[in-house]
Amino acid sequence: YRVPTSIFLVGDGETLGGVILGSFLTVTYKDSLPHRDVVFHAVVNRASVVSASPQPVGMAEFLSITVQDADANEDPLARETVHATLASQRVVAFGGEGSERVMLTENGVNSAVFTGIVRTALRTAAGGSDTGEMNVVPGDTLVVSYEEQARGSILVDATKRATFMVHVGQPATLTSTEVLNPGQTIYITVVDADL
Repeated sequence: YRVPTSIFLVGDGETLGGVILGSFLTVTYKDSLPHRDVVFHAVVNRASVVSASPQPVGMAEFLSITVQDADANEDPLARETVHATLASQRVVAFGGEGSERVMLTENGVNSAVFTGIVRTALRTAAGGSDTGEMNVVPGDTLVVSYEEQARGSILVDATKRATFMVHVGQPATLTSTEVLNPGQTIYITVVDADL
């Protein structure tokens, strides 16, 4: 069964389908066989959007992470903070690399856009957690994840994890004619897997 929802203003608060954002919902289904109640709990919130740039990111560059989340903008008069997590798929698969918890600060009061940066470092060795740098190698894939939290709630909705993939650039190669004589054609070859 689907319940249609829409966002509209009620007094000085917003509602989604007639329920105030941040409210808890309980849905109960009475199952005949076996005789029992099935209960589901949820919290009302809006979806966030996660992005990162540059794409692809190079080694020894700053990766800017942005989250748009109106639910995290609880105080319209203050610049608030949220956190995102950055991890490498390469090392997560092998259990070696730590993840980076990146603090994102609201760009302006009441903007609901949060931004933070983390530096990438070219290192094949696994790094520790929360060092301020993310160890990467060429061709690596980084995953930015953000756990949504409904307005006015301490409940983190695990089903509302927003993710964004960032690719680490491959080094380009450049070759050209090695010995040149006057009037000779120069042949240049560039190979860049990122293009």
